[in-house]
Amino acid sequence: MRRNRSPFNGKRYCLNKNTGVAHDLDNEKDNCQIDEIHNDHIYTSDYYYTDIKAHTSYEEDCDYCLRKDG
Repeated sequence: MRRNRSPFNGKRYCLNKNTGVAHDLDNEKDNCQIDEIHNDHIYTSDYYYTDIKAHTSYEEDCDYCLRKDG
């Protein structure tokens, strides 16, 4: 679920800079626990490959919202 408040600002993708896990907020699941991420650890973008995956903190995709098998 996209959030319009800061630090999400309506962006589609969220990276937890603390854990390196990327999330798709349009496909968010309860197990993603987005609300548990500290605001200082959030990086958002509408560009998954060029911004999120290129970020120095990126390590992996979330197993729940960015699963390869759908």
